[in-house]
Amino acid sequence: MGAVTIEDGVYMIGGSELTLPEDCSVYLIDLGDLVLIDCGAGRSYPMLVDNIKSLGLNPERLHTLVLTHCHIDHIGAAGNFRKDYGCRIAGPYAGCSCH
Repeated sequence: MGAVTIEDGVYMIGGSELTLPEDCSVYLIDLGDLVLIDCGAGRSYPMLVDNIKSLGLNPERLHTLVLTHCHIDHIGAAGNFRKDYGCRIAGPYAGCSCH
């Protein structure tokens, strides 16, 4: 299953029924620049990127990854997104080893 449109410019691109069972819900918001809310446990990184592309959006436009909290199902792919797309990482992750 691919991405799900929640509302114009707001998409669910990951989660236990969209990517892999260990993933939290992953949301993408198109504000001109793309903002990702959480990023799954890590193994589904290629699926998340494919789901962004399936919406006709370019992952190169990813500006910010917002991490809601520091559990592995929310932060696992943070390093991949930062390395591949140079996005900022924001959120209450003091002490988190994902940045």
